[in-house]
Amino acid sequence: MRLTVAGVLLIAISSAALAGCTRTNAHSLSSLPRGEYTRVQLNLAARPTGKINKNLIGVSGLGPPSSSRAMRAIGVHWVRADVGFQDSVGGKEVYDCSTGAWNPAATDRTVASIWRYGGTPLLIVDYSPACLTANGSHNAAPDLGSDKAKWDALVTEMGTHEIARGVRYFEVWNEPDWVFFSGGLEEYLNLYSDTARVLESAAKQAGVNIEIGGPALADVLDSQNSDWLSPFLDYATKNDLPLDFLSWHSYANYPYTGPFNPGGQPLCFGRASGPGTNLCYYNPNLDPLTVVHELGQARAELARYPILHPLFIVDEWNLDGEYDPREAQTFDAAYTAAVLNSAQAERLDGMCFFTVEDSASNSAEDWGMLTSDGKPKPVYDTFSYWHDLAPREIPVMVSSHPARSKHGGVEGADQGTVGAVASTAGDGTVTVLLDNFKPYDKAGNYGTHDPTPYDRMVVLDVAGLRGGSYSVSRKQVDGSHDGGLVWQAVEYAAGGSIRIDFTLSGEGVAFVTLHPEG
Repeated sequence: MRLTVAGVLLIAISSAALAGCTRTNAHSLSSLPRGEYTRVQLNLAARPTGKINKNLIGVSGLGPPSSSRAMRAIGVHWVRADVGFQDSVGGKEVYDCSTGAWNPAATDRTVASIWRYGGTPLLIVDYSPACLTANGSHNAAPDLGSDKAKWDALVTEMGTHEIARGVRYFEVWNEPDWVFFSGGLEEYLNLYSDTARVLESAAKQAGVNIEIGGPALADVLDSQNSDWLSPFLDYATKNDLPLDFLSWHSYANYPYTGPFNPGGQPLCFGRASGPGTNLCYYNPNLDPLTVVHELGQARAELARYPILHPLFIVDEWNLDGEYDPREAQTFDAAYTAAVLNSAQAERLDGMCFFTVEDSASNSAEDWGMLTSDGKPKPVYDTFSYWHDLAPREIPVMVSSHPARSKHGGVEGADQGTVGAVASTAGDGTVTVLLDNFKPYDKAGNYGTHDPTPYDRMVVLDVAGLRGGSYSVSRKQVDGSHDGGLVWQAVEYAAGGSIRIDFTLSGEGVAFVTLHPEG
């Protein structure tokens, strides 16, 4: 769980070495400083408690071919994308209603792009050919009465074709509890049952094992979904359906559950929320622990069905589900580090960030890791840092000095919250990822400039080191730093310990590396 101190921290031992470090500005302290600071302590002699989960680095959606290099560089694992039975190729729909033939070209291009990312394809079996639905809508379920045979043949053809190309993960539909599905719960349960069985049959025919899951709920915590998760699990159990992963989506700043304008009126879903409308996104209830709460509810529901053992995958997430200028700022970088840290602590199995690149045609669609012209945004650096964490997790302790209680209410708090995870690798290298995240500030000081009212001095104590010298460096992304190297030196591990200190900006993220020399 995240610890309630100032700033988010992530610590790990990495296998990557630093070369050519020289003493430029030694930060070792002979004694602890005076005044307020956050102290971070870890000891390499502690027993490892698990592994850093790199499967938390995933994306939902694809960018242009030029984004492949950036995605490979951060080690993207899951890549979630639509099959899209409603798509067209060359002006012609991929499904021919008269012949029942399916053109795989669009889906094949999608899968090829995923392989170029170096990722694992997670294909969403959606949307319906209009001619197979009762109301002619792509968002409707296929008519599993009169058109069941045609839908089954289409899913069989797609499944067989993509399984032969290495795809092993299939998800049945996207957000059936929201606007992307015009049916209700009963229709979805029938659709899941039919589609999952057809895919299983295709896999059996091919002699391979596949993973099938859903329901990709828009919001597992929202009251409107209280009648979805439990019935879905109950239905899967009673009908002996495959459920290899349980999926949902998470936006801490959901437009229809949280944002408020300065007058306190509930906002902003269904209203303009693009550039120039500002403050539609501003939500005092934003919480990076939303994913943890959702995971807790999913586990509680699943406990009632002990026969089921799915993975837990949040396969679409970001700060906000609509336009939010903070997604271009260091605020999203710090928020993302907080979420990843919490997901690691709670053993979430996988995540897919939404999405790769901002829209080039609609500036309100600003959810990407990259800008519309392919440049990394601050949040990209957080994923890059996570990618550089090492495999074996060990305990870490974070504390605030002098000790003090927080003011009541998020708005009155003068510091963020700290979470920590540590890990180790065999070569003795230590890496530390910290972020200083404050969810809400009515003055709007979100780390776009330095100094901020929430800058914190950090004292990092690393014990249990091998004797000798260590190359030490720090990367940082905040209002004054673009994610690259900002400091490096050589420090001696006197008595097996090194202490360094630095200022961590409000809504900033830092990555510290200690690597043994020689």
